[in-house]
Amino acid sequence: MRTYGLSKGRFLFKSLLFMPITKKKKAEIMENVDDKFSKYKALLFTSFSKVSVEDLRDLRKKFKEKGVEYKVIKKNLVNIAVKKAGFENVDLSKAEGSLGIAFATEDQISLAKIAHAFAKAKKDAFKILSGVFDAQSVGADKIAALASVNSREDLYARLLRQFNAPASKLVYAIKAIADKKADGN
Repeated sequence: MRTYGLSKGRFLFKSLLFMPITKKKKAEIMENVDDKFSKYKALLFTSFSKVSVEDLRDLRKKFKEKGVEYKVIKKNLVNIAVKKAGFENVDLSKAEGSLGIAFATEDQISLAKIAHAFAKAKKDAFKILSGVFDAQSVGADKIAALASVNSREDLYARLLRQFNAPASKLVYAIKAIADKKADGN
């Protein structure tokens, strides 16, 4: 066993900190990413640098509440997986810093809203690169437009209000007629 001495008051564990990923581990990661690409309805590719661990933890927590999974994966592995999956319009060349992928099965709008709000808050430190929604590649501009759409629950509530509006107007009209007859007698 190799031991390291003290250097400026710290232990140096170079072999543990900078250990490269083995081919076996890379193959596992690739298999996992390929599985996620085929299983999920929406994918969102992000790049970030100078984002604190606490901020990323908060982002993951918000994603998890909406059923979204967020992973940080090596750029080379993601590029290989993207080519293998056939996402031709996905451009990850603008990725600076680390690369993150958000995977969503259900609510695609929430995925876009959360990521867009986080990118707005972090300005240059967190960027949305592109995404895949229902097997179609979309750019960052379309994801921003999707983020401005109301959530599914809001749309359902709006639809129910539209259905209830004629019924409530009918009730008010009947009540007005009944009040008028009551005043007339």
